[in-house]
Amino acid sequence: MNNIVYILLILMICSFAGSALAAPHYVMPTNGAAESPFETWAKAATNIQDAMNAASDGETVWVTNGTYLSQTVTGSMVVIDKGITLKSVHGPLVTIIDGNYPLYTNRICYMTNASAVLDGFTLTNGFMTANINSAGGAGVFMESALLVTNCWIIGNTVTNSSVFLRGPGAEIWGGKMSHCTIGWNHSLGTKSDVCAIRMYGSSAVITNCIVVSNTAVANADSILVSYGSRIANTKFYGNEGDVWISSAITMENCEIYNNKPATYAGIQLNADATIRNCLIRNQLQGIYAYDKGGKVINCTVVNNASTGIKVDYDYSGSTPLQVVNTISRYNGVNRTNNWASTNVSYTNCCLLPAAPGLNNITNAPSFVDTNNANYRLNANSPCINVGTNQTWMTNSCDFDGNPRIRYGTVDMGAYEAIYNGTIYKF
Repeated sequence: MNNIVYILLILMICSFAGSALAAPHYVMPTNGAAESPFETWAKAATNIQDAMNAASDGETVWVTNGTYLSQTVTGSMVVIDKGITLKSVHGPLVTIIDGNYPLYTNRICYMTNASAVLDGFTLTNGFMTANINSAGGAGVFMESALLVTNCWIIGNTVTNSSVFLRGPGAEIWGGKMSHCTIGWNHSLGTKSDVCAIRMYGSSAVITNCIVVSNTAVANADSILVSYGSRIANTKFYGNEGDVWISSAITMENCEIYNNKPATYAGIQLNADATIRNCLIRNQLQGIYAYDKGGKVINCTVVNNASTGIKVDYDYSGSTPLQVVNTISRYNGVNRTNNWASTNVSYTNCCLLPAAPGLNNITNAPSFVDTNNANYRLNANSPCINVGTNQTWMTNSCDFDGNPRIRYGTVDMGAYEAIYNGTIYKF
C-alpha cells in the first residue's frame, strides 16, 4: 500500500512540475518594463515575436488589445515554429497584426509546426511579391499547423507576373482553418491568380469560414484552389473567381453565391472531387466539371446566370461526372439551360429539360420562396423522399444541419424537407 501511495505522489509531483514549466507569456502594445521571458503582464513584451522566441512547446503567448505594426522589411512578421498557441485576449476586433504596407512588404504570419495554433487576431496589410517566397499567404501561410481559428484575414495583397496560384489571404499546406473571415484580399498578378486562398496538402481543411469580396486585377482563376482534404460549412460570396476543387477533396454543406467568375463557374470540379449538400448560385455557370470523374450529390444548383452544370473534359474516355439527388433548375437566360448532356451520369435528379439516366424528373421542385432565395422544399414538392440513399448519409446532416435522411428516403437537393411543426434553422 505504501508503495502505491509513493508512486502516486511521484506522479503528482511530476505532473505539477510539467505544468509549472508551461508558463504563459504576455504581449502588450507599450511597456517600458518589458523583460524576457515576459511571464507576467508587468513584464510583458511589446513585440509578438520576442514573446514567441521566449516560449517553448506547449506554452501560450497571450496578446492584449492593440495594433502591432511590422518592423520587418521582408519575410514574415510572426513565425510560429514551435508547438505554441498564440492567442488574443479579446479577439480580432481589438487585436490587430498589421504588416505595415507600404512601408514594409512581408507576410503577417508563417506557421511551420504541426502543433501551432493561432487564435483571435486580425491579420491585415500583408504584402508579398514573387521573389519573397515561392508560396503565397500574405495573411497567413500554414506550411504545417494545427489550427487557425477566430481570425479576420483581410486586406492582404500578393503580386507577381510569372507564377500562378497565389493566395493573398491564406496558403494552407497542413492544418485546419475554422471560424475565420477571409475577405477583401487582392491579387495584383498579371496572370490568372487566386484572389483568396490556396490549399495544397492532404491534411488541409477549411470549416465554418466566410470567404467574401476577394478580388484580382487579372481574371482570377479562383477564389480558392484546393488540393486538400475537406471544405465544410463555408460561405463563398461576392468574390471575383470560382472555387476550384481537385484531387479527391470533399466539399460539403457550403454556399457558393453571387461570385463573379471571369470564365468558368461557381465551382470548377476536377480529378474525382466530391460536392455534396451545397447551394450554388452565381453570376455565370453553377458547376464546371473537367478532366475526369467527380461527384455532385444532393446539391441545389439554382439561379445561375448561365448553365447549371457543364462538362468539358479535356480528353475522350474520361470517367463520367456522377450527379445524384441534385436539383438543377432556373438557370440561364431562358431558365431551362440547366445541364450537360455528355460525360455525365444523372440519377434521381430534378432537371429541365429531361436528362438521360435513372429516376430523374422534370417537375418544378416547388421551393418555399424562390424570390427570396429560400430553396427549401415545400410540403408538396415532388423532390421529397425520391432520392437514392447512400452510406455517407448515416449520421450526416443536410445544408441546414438537420438529419440528412429524415423520413426513410433522402430528398433531392441540399435540404431535407421538414413537416409542419418543426422550426427551420436560419
